Formats: sequence, structure tokens, C-alpha cells
Amino acid sequence: MIAFSSNLGSAMRAFLEYRSALGYSRVHFQQALQNLDKFVVAEYPSAEELTGEIVSDWVDAQIGNRDQKTSCVRLFGEYLNSVGQNAYVLPRGRARTTKKAANNGKSESAYIFTDDEMRRLFAAIESIPDNRSEPMLRELFPVMMRLTYTCGLRPNESRVLKHGEINFNTGTILITETKCNKERIVVMSPDMLACAREYEAKRTILSHGSEYFFPKWDGGVFEARIIQGYFTECWKCANPGVHRDDLPCVRVYDLRHRFATSAIIRWIDSGAELGAKLTYLQAFMGHESINETLYYVHFLPEHLVKSSGVEWSEFNDIVPEVELW
Repeated sequence: MIAFSSNLGSAMRAFLEYRSALGYSRVHFQQALQNLDKFVVAEYPSAEELTGEIVSDWVDAQIGNRDQKTSCVRLFGEYLNSVGQNAYVLPRGRARTTKKAANNGKSESAYIFTDDEMRRLFAAIESIPDNRSEPMLRELFPVMMRLTYTCGLRPNESRVLKHGEINFNTGTILITETKCNKERIVVMSPDMLACAREYEAKRTILSHGSEYFFPKWDGGVFEARIIQGYFTECWKCANPGVHRDDLPCVRVYDLRHRFATSAIIRWIDSGAELGAKLTYLQAFMGHESINETLYYVHFLPEHLVKSSGVEWSEFNDIVPEVELW
């Protein structure tokens, strides 16, 4: 019998048995539920129901496959409601919440930072203090975040980037650890290249010979949850007058969202031929399908989309239900 330790454990076991009775494999959600069970024990040991806050924090923890986690916790919530138990149900097609919104049964899609929020966020990132375990953090973290944003990288791609994958003469980066296991090349802007070179001079001295471009002090690679934790703290520092429960649960991945939407807006403003530009953006960001790139049209200002002169209806599946993170 599968062992669960949280107060929700018996409900999780019953959910697996229910799905098994319907003909589904127990294995499909078993690992995700065990992950959730351990999370609840560690973070919400007294919780007796599946709340919006638990769902939000677990999904944002970036432990395990996100698509499987959102699907699992959504179906688990629906199951609990169907048997008469109170539970938060994550809306379909949505996976982003503020803690306050989650507790009110509301959710939000990917967060697109405004210009002012970006300025405040990066001011906070530049001011992140070193700590005892990571004496290089103040040098490392701002460059990692700037590279993630200016090159539209997935957080994992910058986190595990190796020194040997960067050409400091041309500014090209070979991205190998990709979502679709397809290598691609991105090019740093002149400003980003200068920043990377300055950081590299310091990294060479203090990296203890690590192969990673952004190594931990012991030479290893940062865990995703640690990087997300630093990012969340910087976001809080960038919004000192806002209670933490009222802040959107932003993620490092939102820098990639901002990169894509900014590029599309810039091309629309300049009157560029968007068909070719979107194909280029698809390749640059490593999207497997053009539909993933068109997803970002969701987040453009409505008046801009209407005035762009683009026949969006010519594109197939312009608004797919796709989770990019």
C-alpha cells in the first residue's frame, strides 16, 4: 500500500483507488500525489483540506513536472468536491494565482511585468545581498536574471548553462538543456555580452573550476526552487507597500513571457512583417510549434492587436490552451 503521511493522505489514497476503478493507471498520478503529500507535511502540517494557498505554493514550488502537477491537483480538487469535501479547484487552462486570489477561488494566467515593475524588480535584483552559503550571489544572480530575460531563456536553460557553451567573442550561446531536447543558438545583445564578460572575469577567479556559468559556491548547479526563492524575495522588495498576499505569484519564467510580448509589440509598432518575425521568435525561443509563439498574443493590449493590420485569423489555433511552464 502506498504510504501517505499528511492529513490529506487518506483522501489521496481514495482518489487513486477511484481513478483505478475508472480504468486509469494508478502510477500516472502516484508520484505527484506523494510529492504533494510530502509538501503538505513540510509546509502545512495541520491542513485538513486542500486550500488555494496549498495549491498555489505547491504548483509554484517547481518540484516535479508542472503539467502533471496542475492536472493532478485539479482533478484531485474536483474529486474532493464530488465526495462532499471542501477543496480548491484549479481552473482549467490556468495555473497562476496570488495567494489571496487562490483563497477566494480566483486565478490568473502568466504574469506580464510592466515597464515600471521591471525597473523596480531589477533594481531589487541588483541589490540582492550575499549570504554565508553563497558569497558570489550578488555578482551571479543579477547576471543570471538579465541573461534569462534578454535572451528569452527558460529558467532551467540559464540555471544549468555551462561556461563552454558561451562564445565570449561572438556573444553566441549554445542552449543544450532544452524542453524539447533540441539544441539551439541564441545571441546576446552587446550590452548583455559586456555584462557577461565582466561577470566571467570574476567567475573565473571564484568558481573553483566549475563547468557551470552560474555555479553554486561548491561548484554545483543551483536547484530551481532556490533560484525561484531568490526571485520571489526580490519581487517582494520591489513592492514594499504591498502585502505579500496581494502580490501576484510571479516566477522566473515570467521574464521569458515579458521578452516574447515585448518583441511582438516592438515589431507591431515598427510595422515589421510579423509572419517572418514570429517564425524567427519561434526558433529563438525554442518553441516546438508556432502555436506556442502565438500564445503570447493573449497578453498584447487589445487595441494594439486590432490596429496591427495583421489577419490573426489566418494563423491556425491562435489561442491554444497550452501551459508553457
